[in-house]
This record gives sequence, structure tokens and C-alpha cells, in this order.
Amino acid sequence: MGKAGLPVRCQQAVKVVYDGVVVGDFVADMLVGDSILVENKAVQTLVQAHEVQLVNYLTATGIEIGLLLNFGASSLQVKRKYRTYRPKEKPVPES
Repeated sequence: MGKAGLPVRCQQAVKVVYDGVVVGDFVADMLVGDSILVENKAVQTLVQAHEVQLVNYLTATGIEIGLLLNFGASSLQVKRKYRTYRPKEKPVPES
């Protein structure tokens, strides 16, 4: 990501806020700018618990977008998650 010119920081401490009060720090695997949290895994298969963990990190830090990267499968797996629910867009019918 750094080679692509993106401002990326590894093992970055991010403030955790609960009910308007800073309650501690969370160390993000990677933080792109101040807007994308990246969680790295090295497992055979991503499971729902990994996705839930990422959404919990997004909620705790107030960051809106997260990427879950798994380097342990036969090919790189990538999942994008959001802090707030976003319904899937329906395809627009062609006229």
C-alpha cells in the first residue's frame, strides 16, 4: 500500500471511545490514512468471528471502513466491512 502512495502505518495505536470517554487504545495491524482499519489474518479460512471482530474494532474506534486480509489461504482473501450497516445495492434494470 505504501508503494502505491497510500499513507499507511503499521501497529498504530488508535483511541477507543465509549460513551464519549476515551477508555484505552487499540493497536491496529494497519491504518490507511485515518479512515481505513486493516486487520491481517493468516488462517486457512476466514470465519464469521473474524468479520465480527473487525466490526467491533470499527465500532470501538469510530473508523467507518475496515479491510480483513487473510494471507493463510491458497490465495489472498479480502473482505470489506463497515461500522454502520449498508444494505447491498440492487442492480439497476436495463431499459
